[in-house]
Amino acid sequence: MNAEGWYLDPYEVHGERWFSDGKPTALVRDGGQESHDDPPPGPVPGPLVEPPERQTHGDDLKRAGEFEKPEPTIFGYDELVPGNE
Repeated sequence: MNAEGWYLDPYEVHGERWFSDGKPTALVRDGGQESHDDPPPGPVPGPLVEPPERQTHGDDLKRAGEFEKPEPTIFGYDELVPGNE
């Protein structure tokens, strides 16, 4: 099976690089920030290593239908002011 997904960048230019069908792509990631940078020419050096799992606390995830009600302001959100609902 050919590599598919994020791997540590074997070229050591970026933190991680996306591989598709066993080939390096231009999609790279550094500290969670994705960008594009073509891989250097030539064969991939060394074996591919999967990156360690990133820890998330779920605070960046929302379920469909969830929303946060905006705080009332003086700019016309009277329906959000207690007693005006």
